[in-house]
Amino acid sequence: MKVYCNPYHALDATGRLAGACPWDPDHKAGAPLFVCAERVRIEAKERDARHRGHPDGDIRERYGFTFTADPLAVPVEYRRYYVAAADGKCLFAPRDGAPPMAEWRASRAAAIALHVQRFGAPPDMSSWAEQFPLDVEIAAAPARAPRSKDGV
Repeated sequence: MKVYCNPYHALDATGRLAGACPWDPDHKAGAPLFVCAERVRIEAKERDARHRGHPDGDIRERYGFTFTADPLAVPVEYRRYYVAAADGKCLFAPRDGAPPMAEWRASRAAAIALHVQRFGAPPDMSSWAEQFPLDVEIAAAPARAPRSKDGV
């Protein structure tokens, strides 16, 4: 089974893409942590003087994700886990072998609409193209409803 990530499934508090799906329920040693996503450090700040010597260290770090548009073959033994993730729109299962552009467009529009509903303004999308290289192409096309399982 091959799947595509859905980086628009969730946004973090700053509006960055955060829709990373965990690799598998048992996470075997050596397996990636996330499906088609990599956790990256986006900021490191030295803590101010009152936090020096704190057990968490003197540096405060923020992490985010970068995503790939390539499909990933997932372990067959966890098929039910990945089918459930696809049903929840955390992942997309390709129907015809092509990237799920319509699904990404619809998910992107839904993420922006939800952010506007919750916070009264669109999210800061300045990092999206860096996080997910296809975002520029996805943003350029109008959002359409994804195809049904019947292909209609």
